[in-house]
Amino acid sequence: MRWPVVLLLASMSAVAAPAASRKEVDDTTAWLTARGVEDADTELGDVCCCVEVRVGKPAETALDCREARAGGAPESADIAIAEVIRVVRAHKVVKVLDAWTGLENLDMPIGRGVRPWLDLPVTIDRTGRTLTIASPSASMYDCSHKRGEPVFDGWLERVCASRGTYRWSGGRFVRASR
Repeated sequence: MRWPVVLLLASMSAVAAPAASRKEVDDTTAWLTARGVEDADTELGDVCCCVEVRVGKPAETALDCREARAGGAPESADIAIAEVIRVVRAHKVVKVLDAWTGLENLDMPIGRGVRPWLDLPVTIDRTGRTLTIASPSASMYDCSHKRGEPVFDGWLERVCASRGTYRWSGGRFVRASR
């Protein structure tokens, strides 16, 4: 099932990186095709808010997107948001980060001034080799907010467990600390 999340995710923050090192990518299929990926449209999930960033050593151009996945009880229209960074190596798409960074609800109003339920800020340092997923600051809820619903509370724990520092190792980001 495809989730109608483009407008919803547009209000959520994208990865913070030095402005000179990122640019918005409106056509992700064209971005992948330009790098030699065949069947590029099958390589992505339900993505939004993609930016091009530089990661790793040696530095690689990467596609950093927010990706929506079912994240709670279907009747409550909860979705979980993953931060997914992909590079192209030998004409193949390789995920170098796939971490939960948010929770939203499709029934919530969309627009200016509406805060997301839970949005963990993601930053990449200037070297492109250290990534941090921090505690929420501009969200409606924090990581201690539980609803007493096992499915939602499980997703809340899963998203909040992503907080920490990730370092570039072996061609991908790996958790260094919480």
